[in-house]
Amino acid sequence: MAVYVDVLLLINLLVDYFLLSLTARLLKKKTSALRVVLSSLLGALSSLYIFLPQMNVVFEVLIKVAVCGLMTLVGFNNTSLKGFLRSLSVLVAVTFGYAGFMIAFWYTFKPSGMIINNSVVYFNVSPLFLIVFSVVSYLIISIVKKVTENNCDFAKVCEIEIFAEGKSVTLKAIIDTGNCVEDMFSLSEVIVVDESVLYQLFDDYPTSKNLDNRYRALPLSTVSGAGLLNGYRCDTGNVIYNGKKIHLIKPILAISKAKLNDGYNSIISPKILE
Repeated sequence: MAVYVDVLLLINLLVDYFLLSLTARLLKKKTSALRVVLSSLLGALSSLYIFLPQMNVVFEVLIKVAVCGLMTLVGFNNTSLKGFLRSLSVLVAVTFGYAGFMIAFWYTFKPSGMIINNSVVYFNVSPLFLIVFSVVSYLIISIVKKVTENNCDFAKVCEIEIFAEGKSVTLKAIIDTGNCVEDMFSLSEVIVVDESVLYQLFDDYPTSKNLDNRYRALPLSTVSGAGLLNGYRCDTGNVIYNGKKIHLIKPILAISKAKLNDGYNSIISPKILE
């Protein structure tokens, strides 16, 4: 059966787009459509090795992982090696799961219009079918995305502006329903941040004497026990979420005990958005 390059590229472009979208959903990551499309193009171009002779299984797996690595670099804005490896491992798992399913389908039903070589899948379908399939798939993904976003606040992110001592920082925050750190005395909004934020906002942190009157000790209760987080009161702030701006009065930045990664540097409670 003849393999047409244009059909091959379009099929794999669509498949890779869906695999990347699923990976982003599993990771609860926000990524731009442009990044996903560019990453999908890389994956589609890699499908051209369907024309090469059948490879050794080990070599085939290494190529697949390398392609997933490039797609991860382009598709997701990872700011750390740990975040990159996490995104890569999920994309590899999703990709190999799809490939395994398609190979099992091929061996079971032997469809006449389907070819698999070097784990690259090709369907002999008409351009009209691809267009209709693309439109329907896009609508399904859009509907699923809308429903899950409306019901999963913890998967959302927002932007926060913090002001103190004439300086400001902009934070990318993840909304976490499990974040229960509160200021018990003044009931100020508490934002858990990576310590690097304090170095950006306050001069001579942490040695500055001017920070003494801003310091707050915040009680923290977890499954492993109770403790305290070091916090610093700021002057004002704004949370930008869904096109709306929520003003914060003297918010407190609580220093996270663990390094924050995966493209965000702060965590807020959904109560702040109410």
